[in-house]
Amino acid sequence: VMESIQAMQWVLVLTSLTLYACAVVFTNLVGKGLVTGGVVSPSALQYFGSVPKSLFSLFKLMNGDTSVVEPIAHYIGGQLLFAGFMVVSNWAILAILT
Repeated sequence: VMESIQAMQWVLVLTSLTLYACAVVFTNLVGKGLVTGGVVSPSALQYFGSVPKSLFSLFKLMNGDTSVVEPIAHYIGGQLLFAGFMVVSNWAILAILT
């Protein structure tokens, strides 16, 4: 039992670091309008206006709440950003757990 808890500890550390790094990227690209051509919608600021907001929004996204991608879903850069995050968070990190 203790060995499995230690293994889970490193998955949690890796997940936390990945979420934080992606939150910084999403805050800079979405929260400042770099993906949307300089236009920052109120919903983009609501979800990605700061690093803590981005962190929580990406945590929600990682757990299946896709409503947070509405501000960027209409832009090709936003779609690629969303797809990249989903690949890294769900497929890569969660595959380490199994």
